[in-house]
Amino acid sequence: MVSATQLSSYIHGRLQQIKGTSYTSYFGNVSILAVGDFFQLPPISPPTPLCFPHEEPLKDLWNSLHNETKLASLNTETFTIKAEDVDQKGGRVIKVHETPHDTSRRKDDTSLVPYLKLAVGARTMLIANIDVPDGLCNGVSGTIKGIEFGNSKNMPQAIYVRFDSDKIGRKARSSQVIPPEYVSCVAIMPRKETFQLKGRNFSTTREQIPLKLAWAVTVHKVQGLTTEQAVISMKCFKESMAYVALSRVTTLEECI
Repeated sequence: MVSATQLSSYIHGRLQQIKGTSYTSYFGNVSILAVGDFFQLPPISPPTPLCFPHEEPLKDLWNSLHNETKLASLNTETFTIKAEDVDQKGGRVIKVHETPHDTSRRKDDTSLVPYLKLAVGARTMLIANIDVPDGLCNGVSGTIKGIEFGNSKNMPQAIYVRFDSDKIGRKARSSQVIPPEYVSCVAIMPRKETFQLKGRNFSTTREQIPLKLAWAVTVHKVQGLTTEQAVISMKCFKESMAYVALSRVTTLEECI
């Protein structure tokens, strides 16, 4: 639970000075015991990701699994959805932003991201509680079957998601007007959240699609879920974490 600056500039840099090693010798060639879970939690800001800011090589020790790679491999158009941010103070609009605020879940009280990349065929996860009794809650996953923009060029009118379980969104499907080609899907519409940036005396209302890419997700995010099949990386797992990952499926034969 320390920042990248603490690790790279203070600990890594000071050990290099003490040992008189080159820039390519991480932590001055001293063995470091790091206690933590880099597969669930990136270093706290500022800054992220965890990297060593010297000439060469620039080694990033935290990266997003393989979601970006899988998205690029789809033979469908990728859309970048830009959030719409409106600053307000005392109930009065003070600024409508062309470019959304740079936010993150760790430092700002919103789960909606400034920019969201999606495509038809992408694995996705819902990141908001829309209707918990209907199963539309934070953490449920599915596949994007359609993206409808309507009259807007930037913000989709609806993202049609076929969730992994037919039980999810059953009530929503009965009440929504769904095109015939997406009859088994749930329409996920833009959602608004109001939050306050640190050090600011105004609030911001953000409109964005409450989804994220989910070919790969953390063990923390899938706790409590049951899936028919899972591909699990056991790198650096403690016994308790391995148990959480493996127990997402009902039989060991479903693990790859």
